[in-house]
Amino acid sequence: MNAPNVVAEDYIQFLVASPTTVSRTEAARVQPATGRLVAHDSFTRLLHRLEPDAAML
Repeated sequence: MNAPNVVAEDYIQFLVASPTTVSRTEAARVQPATGRLVAHDSFTRLLHRLEPDAAML
């Protein structure tokens, strides 16, 4: 099994920095170039994998 492309902190940082309405597609588009491709499906899988936890935010 491959390691996830994004982690919860990536998405949380996007939510904090985004001044407008957010979407998984926009989150994938603005990810910094780290040599890895991040598709919006990566964020979808991340959100399905995480348990709802307000403390993390």
